[in-house]
Amino acid sequence: MTHFTWISKTLIFLLAVSSLWSNPSKAGDQQAVWVSNAQGSWFDPNNWVDALTPASGRNVRFGVSSFEDPLDEVDIDNDGGSIVQPGDMLIVNDKVRFFDGSAAGDPSLADDGLIFDAIRLDGQGGEAVIVDVPLTARSIRSSRHGAILNREITVTEILAQSEHQDRWQINAGATHPVARLLLDENRGPDGDTIDGQFAVNSSLQVAHVDQVWGRLVVASDVTLSVDRYVHYDYTDQPEHSNINPIRIDGTLSVDRFTVFSVATETVGDLPPGLHGRIGHPSAEFEQVFISGDGLLIVVGDSLFNDRFESTQP
Repeated sequence: MTHFTWISKTLIFLLAVSSLWSNPSKAGDQQAVWVSNAQGSWFDPNNWVDALTPASGRNVRFGVSSFEDPLDEVDIDNDGGSIVQPGDMLIVNDKVRFFDGSAAGDPSLADDGLIFDAIRLDGQGGEAVIVDVPLTARSIRSSRHGAILNREITVTEILAQSEHQDRWQINAGATHPVARLLLDENRGPDGDTIDGQFAVNSSLQVAHVDQVWGRLVVASDVTLSVDRYVHYDYTDQPEHSNINPIRIDGTLSVDRFTVFSVATETVGDLPPGLHGRIGHPSAEFEQVFISGDGLLIVVGDSLFNDRFESTQP
């Protein structure tokens, strides 16, 4: 199946289930639970507790295993029919890799995907969830180690809300613009270090980004296009307060870039222009910390003070 065919099928799916997305998934009386440390086919009853396999109306869960346990390898090959449960939740609390066995190890050849209402990819033992197939959901969330997404996603929101180190990688973009990206590593009341990052390694469009606490990275030769970017400023907050960094090796193009002061609860916008081809180790404007050799481009009209060096395009 070509990428175009997959995208066409996905767009038809989005129209069909848009009414379902207006309400959160409801847990049924039963849920399908993967056998800890099982390997192999999604469709093998032996891989599911009590042989209760996934089905429409039944949430799917991968439970927590021991730190030392190996990665669970889950083959979702369904002859192009995908895993289609648009009203249900997929909850992964373990280190798991989803792949299509017919793709012979090449994610770009996968013709089966995972289609759910909401997907939670937490990982385990410092390991992110690896997804080598397309993902479709209203919401993708992680509260632990994030996900490495090696095929395109079709999603309304990405919630990177972590209490541990995030290892998010967006490696194949999205079939349509993402409505919201929330990056929040659950900063404690006394401040905290940033353990991981959210890496955009393939060009992506996002309507709204909230960088509450955590590192965002835009890779070389990649453009992250954002309509509204809100960056939280922790000036006058406790220790570790003034590192909420963005690393740009490619291009971050923003229509409106807003800095939100946590201490004063006030906002200000960067003016239009090119805010550095950042060839020196770091560049700071206010408490927005930028590193890398790329470009931060603010496109739209905005107001801010004049404490920034910028070159009008």
